[in-house]
Amino acid sequence: MDRYASGEYQIDYQINYTNSLIGSMLAVAVNGVVSENASTPIMPSGSASGTALLNLNAGDVITLRNHFLAPLSLALAPVEGARMDITKKN
Repeated sequence: MDRYASGEYQIDYQINYTNSLIGSMLAVAVNGVVSENASTPIMPSGSASGTALLNLNAGDVITLRNHFLAPLSLALAPVEGARMDITKKN
C-alpha cells in the first residue's frame, strides 16, 4: 500500500508550551489552509492536544500551527515540544 495514498486519515496532535495568550488556537492546516474541524484552544501555559479525521489527497502538506497572532513558546528538551501522528484509516 502506498503510504501517501488519498483517503481518510486520523491526525492526533499535541504541544507542550510554557506561555501563550488566552484566545490562542492550535490548528492542523492542509496545504496552508486551517481545517475548521481540527483546532484546539490553548490556555496560558501547559499542553494542548486534539484529534481530527480528515480526507486527504496524495501529496497534501499537513502542518501543525499556532492559529493566532501572538507567539507561544514550546517546552524545551527533554520535554517533547510538539508532535503529530498521522494514521490512514482502512
